[in-house]
Amino acid sequence: MKDKWRRTTIGLIPSEWDIQKIEEYCHILNNQRKPLSSSIRFKMKGKYPYCGANGIVDYINDYKFDGTYVLLAEDGGNFHDYRIKPITYMMKGKFWVNNHAHILQAKNGNHYFLHYNLVHRDITKYIIGSTRTKLNKSALESIELPIPPLPEQQKIADILSTVDKKIAVIDQQITASEELKKGLMQRLLTKGIGHTEFKDSPLGKIPKSWEVKNLGVLLDRIKGGGTPSKENSEYWKPEIPWITVKDLKNSIIDDSIDYISKAGLNNSAANLIPAWTLIISTRMAVGKAVFVTKDVTINQDLKALFLKDNLNKFFLFHWFNCNSEKILNLASGSTVKGIRLEVLKDLKVALPPISEQKDIAEILSKVDDKLQTQKDKKQAYQQLKKGLMQQLLTGKIRVNQLLEA
Repeated sequence: MKDKWRRTTIGLIPSEWDIQKIEEYCHILNNQRKPLSSSIRFKMKGKYPYCGANGIVDYINDYKFDGTYVLLAEDGGNFHDYRIKPITYMMKGKFWVNNHAHILQAKNGNHYFLHYNLVHRDITKYIIGSTRTKLNKSALESIELPIPPLPEQQKIADILSTVDKKIAVIDQQITASEELKKGLMQRLLTKGIGHTEFKDSPLGKIPKSWEVKNLGVLLDRIKGGGTPSKENSEYWKPEIPWITVKDLKNSIIDDSIDYISKAGLNNSAANLIPAWTLIISTRMAVGKAVFVTKDVTINQDLKALFLKDNLNKFFLFHWFNCNSEKILNLASGSTVKGIRLEVLKDLKVALPPISEQKDIAEILSKVDDKLQTQKDKKQAYQQLKKGLMQQLLTGKIRVNQLLEA
């Protein structure tokens, strides 16, 4: 038998669901919140969370709340980024709240259901202000929510909480892998594999068989990039990937946000860079190193490094990752940081024999592969959760249907 639906002020909902305003569904406990200045909090350091608009901002030695609550920003919230950022968060146990967050507690409903119902909801029509947006209490009270019977609320919350717990476990695995990678990089790129004899060098003690070289002498050439004229639409056609800093989210890049045409390539400072060339950022994300899986072009903020035979590109990739903080500290510029090529070429590299470079790179690449698998798994669960929320919180799929599937 098909579910029966009814039309409401917020759209179609299952016939046995209700529409309730937040003031009907929740206690709003704003009268118990109290802001504390940073100087006062400094004197009150402790173990209890001090909460603000979008999360915990400090820890102090006292609390105002003890229980399970949903917090929603009053001002400075993620209201316009609700699709990708949460607008609510859960707090359990003892904590304190400043005056930048509303404190909600379900009267007779499920607290977790309330959180999931709101966390990515578009409430922008209730927001006032342009620079620092605000959700005042009267507007909050008037927000309408679709509310299923309590048993269904609890089941929906249980399903979504199960996915959240799985994501949290994967987050712990990712953190552990990142710590492992960090420790391995620091050890392998300074001590190598199985060495017992070391010597002094400008970089400290290194294996006896290693050398210290300036990066510039290890490079065959460096190719820069450019930007075709934005005024000529013929230069901006989906023919050749055009990599910029905004594409450098992952270490291996399969695609770009923007493309240029062959005419754009031929009439600008852009260069065609072969697949699996090591590319680094010399401006903004200074020192970030990536590989591309196809032939691409790059803009002027990036440089493509072509290496001599005594330097392995995957070893250098991991070297850049290990030394990213040091390289960033060498950058200059008041608003946008950049590093000059002369400074980059003067960077000193502790260089193992080529065979050991390959071995080190292989070990670190295996950790990278494991880390990427974990990140892909997390993304899959995040997509699962997004789909479940869209279906369960609107009644398009009912809990019983899901459990019977």
